[in-house]
Amino acid sequence: MLNLTRRQMLAAAAATCAPALTHAQGGGMKWHPGQYIHIPSRGGTAAVDDTLDQIRNIQSARGLQLRYTWADLETDEGKVDASRILEDLDRVSKYKKRLHVLLMLKSFAGGNRPVPEYLERKTERGAATFNIGIEEKEAPGGPRKRNGQNIALWEPGVLKSLEEFLRGLGRQLDGHPALEGVAINETSLGRAADRNIEDDDKIQFFKNLASANRTMRKAFPTTVTIQFVNFPKQAIPILVDQMPDYGIGLGGPDVFLDDKSLRDNVYVRYPGLAGVIPLAPSVQYENYVALKHQGERTMVPLEDLYNFARNQLRANYLFWTRPQQGLKNVWPDVLNFLKTHPQASQLTGGLATACPSSFKGGCSAVS
Repeated sequence: MLNLTRRQMLAAAAATCAPALTHAQGGGMKWHPGQYIHIPSRGGTAAVDDTLDQIRNIQSARGLQLRYTWADLETDEGKVDASRILEDLDRVSKYKKRLHVLLMLKSFAGGNRPVPEYLERKTERGAATFNIGIEEKEAPGGPRKRNGQNIALWEPGVLKSLEEFLRGLGRQLDGHPALEGVAINETSLGRAADRNIEDDDKIQFFKNLASANRTMRKAFPTTVTIQFVNFPKQAIPILVDQMPDYGIGLGGPDVFLDDKSLRDNVYVRYPGLAGVIPLAPSVQYENYVALKHQGERTMVPLEDLYNFARNQLRANYLFWTRPQQGLKNVWPDVLNFLKTHPQASQLTGGLATACPSSFKGGCSAVS
Protein backbone atom coordinates (compact mmCIF):
# COMPACT_ATOMS: atom_id res chain seq x y z
CA MET A 1 0.00 0.00 0.00
CA LEU A 2 2.88 2.38 0.75
CA ASN A 3 4.34 1.86 -2.74
CA LEU A 4 0.97 2.50 -4.35
CA THR A 5 0.47 5.69 -2.36
CA ARG A 6 3.94 6.90 -3.35
CA ARG A 7 3.20 6.27 -7.05
CA GLN A 8 -0.10 8.11 -6.80
CA MET A 9 1.73 11.05 -5.23
CA LEU A 10 4.33 10.99 -8.03
CA ALA A 11 1.61 11.07 -10.65
CA ALA A 12 -0.14 13.97 -8.98
CA ALA A 13 3.09 15.90 -8.54
CA ALA A 14 4.08 15.37 -12.17
CA ALA A 15 0.69 16.54 -13.39
CA THR A 16 0.96 19.79 -11.45
CA CYS A 17 4.26 20.53 -13.21
CA ALA A 18 2.39 21.00 -16.48
CA PRO A 19 -0.02 23.92 -15.99
CA ALA A 20 0.15 24.82 -19.69
CA LEU A 21 -1.15 21.40 -20.77
CA THR A 22 -4.90 21.07 -20.38
CA HIS A 23 -6.40 17.76 -19.26
CA ALA A 24 -9.09 16.16 -21.38
CA GLN A 25 -12.42 17.54 -20.21
CA GLY A 26 -15.66 15.68 -19.63
CA GLY A 27 -14.15 12.23 -20.01
CA GLY A 28 -13.10 12.85 -23.61
CA MET A 29 -9.97 11.37 -25.16
CA LYS A 30 -6.77 13.41 -25.07
CA TRP A 31 -6.33 14.17 -28.76
CA HIS A 32 -3.36 16.14 -30.09
CA PRO A 33 -2.57 14.91 -33.60
CA GLY A 34 0.69 15.92 -35.21
CA GLN A 35 4.34 15.05 -35.66
CA TYR A 36 6.40 13.59 -32.83
CA ILE A 37 10.08 12.64 -32.54
CA HIS A 38 10.87 8.99 -31.80
CA ILE A 39 14.08 8.44 -29.82
CA PRO A 40 15.47 4.88 -29.65
CA SER A 41 16.15 3.66 -26.12
CA ARG A 42 19.92 3.74 -26.57
CA GLY A 43 19.72 7.53 -26.84
CA GLY A 44 19.25 7.83 -23.08
CA THR A 45 18.24 10.92 -21.12
CA ALA A 46 20.91 13.05 -22.81
CA ALA A 47 19.25 12.51 -26.19
CA VAL A 48 15.83 13.26 -24.68
CA ASP A 49 16.98 16.56 -23.18
CA ASP A 50 18.90 17.53 -26.32
CA THR A 51 15.93 16.76 -28.56
CA LEU A 52 13.50 18.70 -26.39
CA ASP A 53 15.85 21.66 -26.44
CA GLN A 54 16.10 21.53 -30.24
CA ILE A 55 12.35 21.27 -30.84
CA ARG A 56 11.46 23.79 -28.11
CA ASN A 57 10.35 26.46 -30.59
CA ILE A 58 9.25 24.23 -33.47
CA GLN A 59 5.47 24.53 -33.58
CA SER A 60 4.88 21.38 -35.64
CA ALA A 61 6.98 19.14 -33.35
CA ARG A 62 4.38 18.27 -30.73
CA GLY A 63 6.51 16.02 -28.53
CA LEU A 64 8.35 12.73 -28.22
CA GLN A 65 7.82 9.00 -28.47
CA LEU A 66 10.07 7.06 -26.09
CA ARG A 67 10.63 3.32 -25.60
CA TYR A 68 10.19 1.46 -22.31
CA THR A 69 10.52 -2.28 -21.80
CA TRP A 70 8.11 -4.23 -19.65
CA ALA A 71 11.14 -5.43 -17.66
CA ASP A 72 12.01 -1.82 -16.80
CA LEU A 73 8.55 -1.06 -15.47
CA GLU A 74 7.75 -4.24 -13.50
CA THR A 75 10.83 -5.70 -11.87
CA ASP A 76 8.84 -8.32 -9.98
CA GLU A 77 5.28 -9.59 -10.06
CA GLY A 78 2.77 -6.93 -9.09
CA LYS A 79 5.42 -4.23 -8.59
CA VAL A 80 4.55 -1.87 -11.43
CA ASP A 81 6.65 1.28 -11.10
CA ALA A 82 5.96 4.00 -13.68
CA SER A 83 8.30 6.56 -12.08
CA ARG A 84 10.64 6.52 -15.08
CA ILE A 85 7.78 7.46 -17.40
CA LEU A 86 6.55 10.06 -14.93
CA GLU A 87 9.98 11.66 -14.96
CA ASP A 88 9.86 11.84 -18.76
CA LEU A 89 6.36 13.28 -18.62
CA ASP A 90 7.72 15.96 -16.33
CA ARG A 91 10.51 16.64 -18.85
CA VAL A 92 8.21 17.07 -21.85
CA SER A 93 5.70 19.12 -19.82
CA LYS A 94 8.32 21.74 -19.04
CA TYR A 95 8.70 22.30 -22.78
CA LYS A 96 4.91 22.28 -23.31
CA LYS A 97 5.28 19.09 -25.33
CA ARG A 98 3.59 15.68 -25.06
CA LEU A 99 4.69 12.07 -24.77
CA HIS A 100 3.84 8.86 -26.59
CA VAL A 101 4.96 5.70 -24.75
CA LEU A 102 6.13 2.73 -26.85
CA LEU A 103 5.95 -0.43 -24.74
CA MET A 104 8.57 -2.95 -25.82
CA LEU A 105 7.77 -6.64 -25.42
CA LYS A 106 10.55 -7.37 -27.89
CA SER A 107 14.25 -6.46 -28.02
CA PHE A 108 16.57 -6.00 -30.98
CA ALA A 109 19.94 -6.52 -29.29
CA GLY A 110 21.54 -9.50 -27.60
CA GLY A 111 21.46 -9.55 -23.82
CA ASN A 112 18.54 -7.13 -23.55
CA ARG A 113 15.66 -8.99 -21.93
CA PRO A 114 12.45 -7.07 -22.65
CA VAL A 115 10.15 -8.81 -20.16
CA PRO A 116 10.37 -9.56 -16.41
CA GLU A 117 12.19 -12.62 -15.10
CA TYR A 118 9.18 -13.66 -13.01
CA LEU A 119 7.37 -14.69 -16.21
CA GLU A 120 9.48 -17.85 -16.20
CA ARG A 121 7.24 -19.03 -13.35
CA LYS A 122 4.13 -18.44 -15.47
CA THR A 123 4.77 -20.67 -18.49
CA GLU A 124 3.51 -24.19 -19.11
CA ARG A 125 5.76 -25.14 -22.04
CA GLY A 126 9.28 -23.78 -22.01
CA ALA A 127 10.76 -20.33 -21.53
CA ALA A 128 8.81 -17.07 -21.48
CA THR A 129 10.97 -15.67 -24.29
CA PHE A 130 12.61 -16.89 -27.48
CA ASN A 131 15.71 -15.62 -29.23
CA ILE A 132 15.39 -14.08 -32.67
CA GLY A 133 18.02 -13.55 -35.35
CA ILE A 134 18.03 -10.17 -37.08
CA GLU A 135 19.85 -9.51 -40.34
CA GLU A 136 20.14 -5.97 -41.66
CA LYS A 137 21.34 -6.08 -45.24
CA GLU A 138 21.21 -2.31 -45.66
CA ALA A 139 21.84 -1.23 -42.09
CA PRO A 140 23.29 2.21 -41.41
CA GLY A 141 27.04 1.75 -41.45
CA GLY A 142 26.88 -1.48 -43.44
CA PRO A 143 25.38 -5.00 -43.23
CA ARG A 144 25.20 -6.59 -39.80
CA LYS A 145 23.66 -9.47 -37.89
CA ARG A 146 22.40 -9.27 -34.34
CA ASN A 147 20.16 -11.12 -31.90
CA GLY A 148 17.07 -10.10 -30.01
CA GLN A 149 14.29 -11.58 -27.91
CA ASN A 150 10.54 -11.84 -28.22
CA ILE A 151 7.85 -12.92 -25.79
CA ALA A 152 6.08 -16.30 -25.71
CA LEU A 153 2.70 -14.61 -25.65
CA TRP A 154 0.82 -17.79 -26.59
CA GLU A 155 1.26 -18.86 -22.95
CA PRO A 156 -1.94 -18.13 -20.93
CA GLY A 157 0.04 -17.18 -17.83
CA VAL A 158 2.13 -14.68 -19.79
CA LEU A 159 -1.00 -13.03 -21.21
CA LYS A 160 -2.57 -12.81 -17.76
CA SER A 161 0.54 -11.14 -16.36
CA LEU A 162 0.73 -8.72 -19.29
CA GLU A 163 -2.87 -7.64 -18.81
CA GLU A 164 -2.36 -7.12 -15.08
CA PHE A 165 0.71 -5.03 -15.89
CA LEU A 166 -1.25 -2.88 -18.35
CA ARG A 167 -3.98 -2.27 -15.77
CA GLY A 168 -1.40 -1.23 -13.18
CA LEU A 169 0.31 1.08 -15.65
CA GLY A 170 -2.99 2.68 -16.61
CA ARG A 171 -3.88 3.41 -12.98
CA GLN A 172 -0.65 5.34 -12.56
CA LEU A 173 -0.44 7.16 -15.89
CA ASP A 174 -3.78 7.68 -17.64
CA GLY A 175 -4.65 10.88 -15.81
CA HIS A 176 -1.44 12.71 -16.72
CA PRO A 177 -2.24 15.57 -19.15
CA ALA A 178 1.04 15.21 -21.07
CA LEU A 179 0.54 11.51 -21.82
CA GLU A 180 -0.78 11.45 -25.37
CA GLY A 181 -0.55 7.79 -26.33
CA VAL A 182 0.58 4.28 -25.41
CA ALA A 183 1.58 1.79 -28.11
CA ILE A 184 2.81 -1.80 -28.24
CA ASN A 185 5.73 -2.62 -30.51
CA GLU A 186 5.50 -4.22 -33.95
CA THR A 187 3.85 -7.60 -34.52
CA SER A 188 6.66 -9.28 -36.46
CA LEU A 189 7.64 -12.38 -34.50
CA GLY A 190 11.16 -12.48 -35.88
CA ARG A 191 13.07 -15.57 -36.97
CA ALA A 192 13.21 -17.86 -33.93
CA ALA A 193 16.81 -18.88 -33.32
CA ASP A 194 16.51 -21.25 -30.36
CA ARG A 195 13.15 -23.04 -30.59
CA ASN A 196 10.55 -24.24 -33.03
CA ILE A 197 7.27 -22.33 -32.75
CA GLU A 198 4.20 -24.26 -33.89
CA ASP A 199 1.71 -22.58 -36.22
CA ASP A 200 -1.04 -22.89 -33.61
CA ASP A 201 1.14 -21.04 -31.10
CA LYS A 202 1.77 -18.26 -33.61
CA ILE A 203 -1.95 -17.76 -34.13
CA GLN A 204 -2.55 -17.84 -30.38
CA PHE A 205 0.18 -15.23 -29.96
CA PHE A 206 -1.84 -12.78 -32.03
CA LYS A 207 -5.16 -13.69 -30.45
CA ASN A 208 -3.60 -13.00 -27.05
CA LEU A 209 -2.09 -9.76 -28.33
CA ALA A 210 -5.56 -8.72 -29.50
CA SER A 211 -6.82 -9.41 -25.98
CA ALA A 212 -3.98 -7.31 -24.53
CA ASN A 213 -4.94 -4.48 -26.91
CA ARG A 214 -8.50 -4.53 -25.58
CA THR A 215 -7.25 -4.54 -22.00
CA MET A 216 -4.91 -1.63 -22.70
CA ARG A 217 -7.77 0.35 -24.25
CA LYS A 218 -9.78 -0.09 -21.03
CA ALA A 219 -6.77 0.60 -18.80
CA PHE A 220 -6.19 3.98 -20.49
CA PRO A 221 -9.71 5.41 -20.90
CA THR A 222 -8.55 8.96 -21.76
CA THR A 223 -5.29 8.14 -23.56
CA VAL A 224 -4.88 7.02 -27.18
CA THR A 225 -3.74 3.40 -27.46
CA ILE A 226 -2.05 1.99 -30.56
CA GLN A 227 -0.84 -1.36 -31.86
CA PHE A 228 2.06 -1.29 -34.34
CA VAL A 229 1.28 -3.84 -37.07
CA ASN A 230 3.54 -5.07 -39.87
CA PHE A 231 4.05 -8.85 -40.27
CA PRO A 232 2.98 -11.64 -40.67
CA LYS A 233 -0.10 -11.19 -42.80
CA GLN A 234 -2.03 -13.79 -40.74
CA ALA A 235 -1.85 -11.42 -37.76
CA ILE A 236 -3.41 -8.47 -39.53
CA PRO A 237 -7.12 -9.43 -39.53
CA ILE A 238 -6.89 -10.74 -35.96
CA LEU A 239 -5.64 -7.39 -34.72
CA VAL A 240 -7.00 -4.82 -37.15
CA ASP A 241 -10.56 -6.10 -37.59
CA GLN A 242 -11.36 -5.41 -33.92
CA MET A 243 -9.87 -1.91 -33.83
CA PRO A 244 -12.99 0.05 -34.87
CA ASP A 245 -15.10 -1.73 -32.23
CA TYR A 246 -12.76 -0.79 -29.40
CA GLY A 247 -11.14 2.46 -30.56
CA ILE A 248 -7.66 0.94 -30.81
CA GLY A 249 -5.22 2.80 -33.05
CA LEU A 250 -3.28 1.31 -35.95
CA GLY A 251 0.39 2.19 -36.24
CA GLY A 252 3.44 0.80 -37.93
CA PRO A 253 7.18 0.74 -37.50
CA ASP A 254 7.88 1.82 -41.09
CA VAL A 255 6.92 4.27 -43.81
CA PHE A 256 8.26 2.59 -46.96
CA LEU A 257 7.28 4.14 -50.26
CA ASP A 258 7.53 0.95 -52.33
CA ASP A 259 7.29 -2.15 -50.13
CA LYS A 260 4.89 -4.61 -51.76
CA SER A 261 4.22 -6.73 -48.68
CA LEU A 262 3.38 -3.76 -46.47
CA ARG A 263 1.40 -2.08 -49.24
CA ASP A 264 -0.73 -5.11 -50.07
CA ASN A 265 -1.33 -6.33 -46.52
CA VAL A 266 -1.11 -3.40 -44.09
CA TYR A 267 -1.09 -0.05 -45.86
CA VAL A 268 -4.22 -1.02 -47.75
CA ARG A 269 -6.05 -1.02 -44.41
CA TYR A 270 -5.29 2.60 -43.49
CA PRO A 271 -7.58 4.61 -45.83
CA GLY A 272 -10.74 2.75 -44.83
CA LEU A 273 -10.00 3.39 -41.15
CA ALA A 274 -9.38 7.13 -41.56
CA GLY A 275 -11.65 9.06 -39.22
CA VAL A 276 -12.60 5.86 -37.41
CA ILE A 277 -9.49 5.06 -35.34
CA PRO A 278 -6.16 6.80 -34.72
CA LEU A 279 -3.62 6.17 -37.51
CA ALA A 280 0.04 6.46 -36.52
CA PRO A 281 2.83 5.44 -38.92
CA SER A 282 6.46 5.81 -37.91
CA VAL A 283 9.50 6.79 -40.01
CA GLN A 284 12.35 4.48 -39.00
CA TYR A 285 16.08 4.37 -39.87
CA GLU A 286 15.76 2.36 -43.07
CA ASN A 287 12.93 4.52 -44.38
CA TYR A 288 15.37 7.40 -44.80
CA VAL A 289 17.63 5.37 -47.09
CA ALA A 290 15.50 2.71 -48.82
CA LEU A 291 12.13 2.38 -50.56
CA LYS A 292 11.47 -1.11 -49.19
CA HIS A 293 12.77 -3.60 -46.63
CA GLN A 294 16.41 -4.38 -47.41
CA GLY A 295 16.09 -2.35 -50.58
CA GLU A 296 18.82 -0.64 -52.54
CA ARG A 297 20.34 2.23 -50.59
CA THR A 298 19.19 5.69 -51.67
CA MET A 299 18.33 8.94 -49.93
CA VAL A 300 14.54 9.27 -49.67
CA PRO A 301 13.21 12.86 -49.67
CA LEU A 302 11.58 13.77 -46.36
CA GLU A 303 8.80 15.50 -48.26
CA ASP A 304 7.98 12.19 -49.96
CA LEU A 305 7.80 10.36 -46.63
CA TYR A 306 5.57 13.05 -45.16
CA ASN A 307 3.26 13.12 -48.18
CA PHE A 308 2.94 9.33 -48.23
CA ALA A 309 2.06 9.24 -44.52
CA ARG A 310 -0.33 12.16 -44.82
CA ASN A 311 -2.06 11.42 -48.12
CA GLN A 312 -1.82 7.64 -48.52
CA LEU A 313 -1.89 6.47 -44.91
CA ARG A 314 -4.09 9.36 -43.71
CA ALA A 315 -1.98 9.76 -40.58
CA ASN A 316 -3.16 11.49 -37.41
CA TYR A 317 0.24 11.00 -35.80
CA LEU A 318 3.58 10.76 -37.59
CA PHE A 319 6.69 9.68 -35.68
CA TRP A 320 10.10 10.74 -37.02
CA THR A 321 12.98 8.65 -35.65
CA ARG A 322 16.01 10.62 -34.56
CA PRO A 323 19.05 8.66 -35.76
CA GLN A 324 21.68 8.18 -33.06
CA GLN A 325 24.43 6.73 -35.24
CA GLY A 326 25.17 6.03 -38.87
CA LEU A 327 22.57 8.50 -40.15
CA LYS A 328 23.23 11.44 -37.85
CA ASN A 329 23.35 13.73 -40.86
CA VAL A 330 19.61 13.12 -41.40
CA TRP A 331 18.59 14.74 -38.10
CA PRO A 332 19.35 18.36 -39.11
CA ASP A 333 17.31 17.77 -42.26
CA VAL A 334 14.37 16.50 -40.19
CA LEU A 335 14.53 19.56 -37.95
CA ASN A 336 14.68 21.87 -40.94
CA PHE A 337 11.74 20.08 -42.56
CA LEU A 338 9.64 20.46 -39.43
CA LYS A 339 10.48 24.17 -39.36
CA THR A 340 9.92 24.97 -43.02
CA HIS A 341 7.42 22.62 -44.69
CA PRO A 342 4.14 24.25 -45.79
CA GLN A 343 2.25 23.03 -42.70
CA ALA A 344 4.98 24.01 -40.22
CA SER A 345 2.96 26.84 -38.70
CA GLN A 346 0.24 24.42 -37.56
CA LEU A 347 0.48 22.45 -34.33
CA THR A 348 -1.02 19.49 -36.15
CA GLY A 349 1.51 19.69 -38.96
CA GLY A 350 -1.19 19.34 -41.60
CA LEU A 351 -2.18 15.85 -40.47
CA ALA A 352 -5.77 14.64 -40.12
CA THR A 353 -7.40 16.00 -36.97
CA ALA A 354 -11.00 14.70 -36.89
CA CYS A 355 -11.88 12.95 -33.64
CA PRO A 356 -12.10 9.22 -34.43
CA SER A 357 -15.69 8.02 -34.53
CA SER A 358 -14.74 4.94 -32.48
CA PHE A 359 -14.12 7.21 -29.47
CA LYS A 360 -17.61 6.96 -28.04
CA GLY A 361 -16.91 9.61 -25.39
CA GLY A 362 -15.52 12.00 -27.99
CA CYS A 363 -12.26 13.92 -27.80
CA SER A 364 -11.17 16.68 -25.48
CA ALA A 365 -11.69 20.23 -26.65
CA VAL A 366 -7.94 20.70 -26.87
CA SER A 367 -6.64 20.68 -30.47
